[in-house]
Amino acid sequence: MQLQQLVITNFRQFGERHSLHFATEGQQNVTLIIGNQEVDRTDIWRAILFAFLGDARIGQESDEINQRLINYSILQSAPNQWLKAEVELFFEQDGIQYDLIRRVKGYYDGKKYKQSPQQCWLEIKSLNHEKEQFNDEQIVTQKVQKALSPKSMLFGDAESLELLTAIDNASAFTQKLQAIIYHLLNTTDIKQAIKLSSKLKSQLQLVMSDNDSSNYFQSIKHQQTNLSTKIQTIKQNKDQHQQQYTQAQEQLKLLTQLKPRITASSNKKPIIVNEKPQLNKMAEFIKLGANQLFYDYCSDITMIINNLRNHSEESISEKILINTANSQKCYLCGREFTSDSEAKTHVNELRQSFNHTKSLACLNQIEAGINEVEKNHYYFQQEQTKALAEYKEFLQTITENYDESDSVHDNDGITPIIDQLQNQIQELASQNQQEQLQLRHLKQEHITLQTEILEYQQMLQQLPTKIKNSNLLQQIIDSIDEIYTTATLEKLQTTTKEIFQNLQAKTKPDVAANWLTNAYQKNLTASQKQLLIIAFILALLQINNFNVLLTEQPFSYLNTVNYRYLIAGMPQLFNQWIVYLTDTELTAELKTAFLKQDNVGRIYQLNNHIMSGATNVEALRSLTAIL
Repeated sequence: MQLQQLVITNFRQFGERHSLHFATEGQQNVTLIIGNQEVDRTDIWRAILFAFLGDARIGQESDEINQRLINYSILQSAPNQWLKAEVELFFEQDGIQYDLIRRVKGYYDGKKYKQSPQQCWLEIKSLNHEKEQFNDEQIVTQKVQKALSPKSMLFGDAESLELLTAIDNASAFTQKLQAIIYHLLNTTDIKQAIKLSSKLKSQLQLVMSDNDSSNYFQSIKHQQTNLSTKIQTIKQNKDQHQQQYTQAQEQLKLLTQLKPRITASSNKKPIIVNEKPQLNKMAEFIKLGANQLFYDYCSDITMIINNLRNHSEESISEKILINTANSQKCYLCGREFTSDSEAKTHVNELRQSFNHTKSLACLNQIEAGINEVEKNHYYFQQEQTKALAEYKEFLQTITENYDESDSVHDNDGITPIIDQLQNQIQELASQNQQEQLQLRHLKQEHITLQTEILEYQQMLQQLPTKIKNSNLLQQIIDSIDEIYTTATLEKLQTTTKEIFQNLQAKTKPDVAANWLTNAYQKNLTASQKQLLIIAFILALLQINNFNVLLTEQPFSYLNTVNYRYLIAGMPQLFNQWIVYLTDTELTAELKTAFLKQDNVGRIYQLNNHIMSGATNVEALRSLTAIL
């Protein structure tokens, strides 16, 4: 595509009728547009966008731009009169000539501004010079969109260029963006490239948005939540399997111990069946004995302990032994003996009990036990009754379900159970090991995501002023979406390398696979790193077939060496390069660089007239005519 001529009448800041012819000649394909600080430098781009799309907004601007297309000063000078704002654009695509006109009308009544819907006309002249004309807005828009690739033209704004290319005094956020680009250019892993591209896209979107959220950030937060849930589930499963593993080991141990006994008595009727009445009676005695112990002995023991406390700690053991031997009755527990031998035996038992123990400490323990029994006596009674009932029910169940014919097979049945438990233990052990490895991997992944979230949150604090009106960042984001194949990734890296080296006029490109790593880590200066970012941007545009580049103040943030490289190299990368510069930016060194390359075909100066409130366009013959 080639932009040939733009004609503006009363559009935005421009008054009357002004015409700009864009440079299209081979080596001289650069058009310079120069204005002072009072001029709205984006209105040239708005006029081109309005002609193509019927929409003068740049980036994320509000629709108010489209509601104020007629020069306000001219409307005020002719109140209650309908005036027109018109943009006419001549361009060529694939050898076919297009003449496109869009127009709006409006008036100002001294209080309110009113604007009519736009009108449009399109004339198409084919290769055989046949003409077609259209004036229906929908048809015109369809014809233009069919002829014009959405990637044919790019508007690069100064703020975006500063954000991406700044080296001196660059913000931490800018350095982060540049680091992502360096890694993206160096990786050979397509999955890593996709991740880096998404990260770069997310951070560029964040700069252009009105909020502190992004798809990428929400994605990693969602991943973190899912991972936390998964880790918790695996932990629960692991604990459950560990419990099953422990239970299976205990069962195996018990069955292994019981197996010889079951073998020896496999043909005998179990004692539980034969002696059920005696067992029931025994359980009753146990209950009665426990209660009798409490009622008869707890108070006596407590009294004896209190008496013993009146003696010295060293004589307690001797006192117990002497009284026990003399009275034929245990001084501690009250047991009576019928012979001296029984008393002596009991004395020896007591001596062993007190052998290596401080008497007072022993009394404290006994007293604590008595207190515990008294404290929980009611609970113990309840549990006794409950346990006795369960025991009787158990005996009844065993008796009812017992079959003598089964007793001889007990040994035959326990071996498969043991084998099954052993297999279950092996499976649980293996499963536990797998879950442990899986848990370790997920925890590491969780830590990685947490690190990314922290980096993102730190990045929010370092954000520059939001850039809402950037076509450059938006086009880079759109282009990044297509870098999802190995071929495209390799093409991006190769194209970046070639542009980087061609901008420096190197005739022998370095073809090593790790050229960027070696160059960046060892050889690249700060100036070259800046040029590498520019080469990356240009490579994206070239891969996606942009052929007309409109840039606003592209040299403000570049050092002298790099803007010289750009002046020499950019005209070779694009069919047309339209550059807007402020009069203060167009220094003597910059003019000399353009003159040296001799690639400027058209020059225009925008002059703002305070009296008329409108901007005029003046064509200049050469750069030397600019003071």
